[in-house]
Amino acid sequence: MKSRYFAGLFFVFLLMSCSVDHKPVFNGKDLTGWQQYGSGKWYVQDGNLVCESVEGKEGYLTTERNYDNFDLSFEFKEEQLEGEFGVFFHTNVATSDVYGWKVVIAPLNHGTGSIYEQNGRGWLEHIPEQNEKMLKSNGWNRMRVKVEHGHVITWLNGYLMVDYSDSKIATGKGGITFQVKGKEVKVKLRNIRVKELDELEKVNQYI
Repeated sequence: MKSRYFAGLFFVFLLMSCSVDHKPVFNGKDLTGWQQYGSGKWYVQDGNLVCESVEGKEGYLTTERNYDNFDLSFEFKEEQLEGEFGVFFHTNVATSDVYGWKVVIAPLNHGTGSIYEQNGRGWLEHIPEQNEKMLKSNGWNRMRVKVEHGHVITWLNGYLMVDYSDSKIATGKGGITFQVKGKEVKVKLRNIRVKELDELEKVNQYI
């Protein structure tokens, strides 16, 4: 009985440690720390980051600093999504032709949490079909993305979506970037937090 009690306390401690180590990268007031590229519309409303497409063109909002190994978490709500939305990593978006990797955020039954390589090999890893039901199409969802070198893991609302490794991903450099593309795309984000990881990171990747 005592062993179960202390095991429970240890699990709670790990969860609290993970939460404390994650630092906000969006202040809920303005776009300090972020840079815009392309034609997206990005603004803050009621403490949320609102992401909208403009005339079907492509737009990016990226952190001013690069992140190599990190654990990212954020909440999103799909207001309108007739187009593309996602979060890029290890990708330079300050170029005319953006090449790199993103975690897809899509309507129900369209692979939210999957990994896609833009201007490259295309779809790299799809989520299992049974995991499509984990998306809340009319409410807030929590996405978590962990990237260590070429190892990428995604979770949606606490459920493991993909666990994928690719040495090519490890060679990329860039910030954490949100993408909009399409005629009617409007997604809200909040609680965007990042924990930077080093090579000695030992926290269980499934917490």
